[in-house]
Amino acid sequence: MTLLDAGGKITSLLIDLVKWREAQRDKRYKLVVPPVFATMQTVHQDLLDMLRATRESLVTSQSFSHAFEEFDRNRHAHQGLRHEMHHRCGYLLADPNLKDCHEFLRSVDRYFGEGPFRVLRVSERTELRLVRHAARREPNVPAAVAELDMEIRQLKEAWLKIADSHAAALAASL
Repeated sequence: MTLLDAGGKITSLLIDLVKWREAQRDKRYKLVVPPVFATMQTVHQDLLDMLRATRESLVTSQSFSHAFEEFDRNRHAHQGLRHEMHHRCGYLLADPNLKDCHEFLRSVDRYFGEGPFRVLRVSERTELRLVRHAARREPNVPAAVAELDMEIRQLKEAWLKIADSHAAALAASL
């Protein structure tokens, strides 16, 4: 075997290694990003629907008790899915083999917020706002509606970050 033959074999092995690594990255992407993104679409839509229904109930009935009942009924619909996504995301972020998916997973994790009420942040914050407004001597429906509108905007902004991160992960996998 000549030095030229050995160099050719080494080059061939390096090319095979690069192809294998790309195939592994593609496999990791397909196993992680699309299913998480699809589930997050459901979670996001559920949260938006919950807030919109609460807002509509408040506007229509002008009653905090009715709006709170609507909110409480709706928030349990996909609560388990929200918790599952939060825990799954944490588990996947802890896996160093998935580092090429971590930026996307971090955007999903940030969607759920910061602090001790992470997964429940939207539910908890909305519930506290409704209770606070209802407890006033003169409940302010327009202020409560404005706060719900702000929460909806914040959710949409957080979703855009997930969508951007998803597009970046998709582009990197091509």
